[in-house]
Amino acid sequence: MVNSKIIKNITGENKAALIIFILMGLLPIFVSGYIIFILPQYMLFGLLAVSLCILWGYSGIISFGQAAFFAIGAYTMGIVIREGGAINPAYIGIVCGALLSGIVALIVGYFLFSVKVRSTYFVLATLALSIIVEQLAKSQKDITGGWNGLFVDRITLTMGPFIEYSLFNDIPMYYFVFFITLL
Repeated sequence: MVNSKIIKNITGENKAALIIFILMGLLPIFVSGYIIFILPQYMLFGLLAVSLCILWGYSGIISFGQAAFFAIGAYTMGIVIREGGAINPAYIGIVCGALLSGIVALIVGYFLFSVKVRSTYFVLATLALSIIVEQLAKSQKDITGGWNGLFVDRITLTMGPFIEYSLFNDIPMYYFVFFITLL
């Protein structure tokens, strides 16, 4: 049983967030179809927004480069998954996507912070980075799919020969992304 003191100590905003997360956890029981298909994408975009809120809230830096790093990681993961491999390409894709976007962020951050780019100029530089990545993604249609985007089949997560979690259906994908959002 949940301790009543814990519930009483939750503030109004946190109560609202808790209620929303509980409702989102129960949503696939009551709703199906397109809503369950599209909500995981919205949750991931919400995490992108949270990353900007954390950066802005804790450091006071406004960056529009978040979208560029998000796109670099997503395209890298998608390309690795599409090409396949000897072991589960999902894990390799996650690692490669995180590494490549992290390396690009490190390089861009080094140059922006080493020359002490601040305030409006930092915003403009990171906005330019996002535009450059967008234009590259659109112009390299053989690799990225251009305006139509990159089509990649959904993945199956495995842990050895015994555990397998398929994300081919909408509800398992919904709960997987929901779990990532909760984390």
